Amino acid sequence: RWQSFEQFPTGRFALRVSETVYKGKVRGWAKTESSEGYVPVPDRLGAELQRWRQISPWPANEDFIFPNCQGGALSYENFSKRVLALIAIKLGLPKLTFQMLRRSYATRAVAEQKGSLKDVQAQLRHSRPDTTLQNYVKDVPESVFASVNRMYDSICAPLI
Repeated sequence: RWQSFEQFPTGRFALRVSETVYKGKVRGWAKTESSEGYVPVPDRLGAELQRWRQISPWPANEDFIFPNCQGGALSYENFSKRVLALIAIKLGLPKLTFQMLRRSYATRAVAEQKGSLKDVQAQLRHSRPDTTLQNYVKDVPESVFASVNRMYDSICAPLI
């Protein structure tokens, strides 16, 4: 909700996690105690959200940032079918889920040294770093990426 979107005195943005939506009903608590707190929002995205609020038909504090067409909570199942499934098709993936997006974020942030394991743990709201490391960060050695690129280039070379 908009009441959870905050800009700090430093100019940085964050979302405060303090409630969940389950089957269309708002629950006044987070999934776990460790998931409560602030999730940093990239500066550019924060500015885009501010602009969105100015033109949104639902800009009140209690309104959802991304509501359904009646202003209520989005349905996870509906969003998955209508949005994520289409993105998966465009990307040539069999499916796309929020879990996959979280794992991709964790893997890339750690592998590309865009943040420490502790940073990624905090962003994903995990209580323990081993949860992040064991379940979210997937080890893909650079040699595997190099091999995949060589194979792709050799397969696609005749097409170019």
